[in-house]
Amino acid sequence: SDVGNRFAAEIMNRHPEHFWNGARLSIAPDPLQLEIAHRALARLPQEHPLALKFAGQFTLVGDVQTAINLVKEAGLTPAKLRAVIHANLAYIDQIEPELAKCGTLRVSAKTIPLIEDMVQKLPGQNIESLVRPLRSLDVVIKESLQSAIEQAEIEGNNSALSQWKRRWLQPFEGSYTMTAERQRNTWWLGLADAYDAYRQQMHSRNYYDYADMLVEVISQLETNPGLRADVQEQFQYVLIDEFQDTNAAQLRLSHLVSDHFASGGNPNIMAVGD
Repeated sequence: SDVGNRFAAEIMNRHPEHFWNGARLSIAPDPLQLEIAHRALARLPQEHPLALKFAGQFTLVGDVQTAINLVKEAGLTPAKLRAVIHANLAYIDQIEPELAKCGTLRVSAKTIPLIEDMVQKLPGQNIESLVRPLRSLDVVIKESLQSAIEQAEIEGNNSALSQWKRRWLQPFEGSYTMTAERQRNTWWLGLADAYDAYRQQMHSRNYYDYADMLVEVISQLETNPGLRADVQEQFQYVLIDEFQDTNAAQLRLSHLVSDHFASGGNPNIMAVGD
């Protein structure tokens, strides 16, 4: 993790003009990050679901800080998080009528192949390039079903498949809906607002944190072909040590640096892990 941060810092130091308009920001100490999280929530509309208060204090500030850190470790900017969540919500609307048919089937040896066929025939979401190395929602749904089927075979009962159904489908007025998944995505859409306000507050005071650095470098490499080409020329071999500790942002950065067109789809990247 520290090596990944130092590498991101190295790219920023070599190309300062591409980051925060050349501004030299400082690392924010933890107490200041908490203060800025409070200020970010204060900038949200009073009716915003993440701006809940009790006795004058924001009740979700800890959850918001944790969620923002998770999003940063995934390498997502507020704009990219919004794009992913909007794509997820549209996908839920698209597949809900078809997936709901699985809810009407009682899990048994006879219905498992039917459920598997229905799920595998769901359309793809086609946002892999946007979320990589994260997995898109359609992949998560399909792979989680396969895992549940394998677990059911090992355990000799269908409890894992029943749990899979409850995870993705909930009964409502005689039918089945993806209400819980829609609510989860709606929460993360609200989190994008808090994340945006947090970054604006942080940067307006000339601060950033280590995760910010990775997100910013990834964002600039993705959107600036000239910068990406320069960095790929400078760093032609990438070695990832302690690979088991690598988060999605660090892995995304590694691929952006090593996927040079001259590699012909075989980048010079090596991973070492326990």
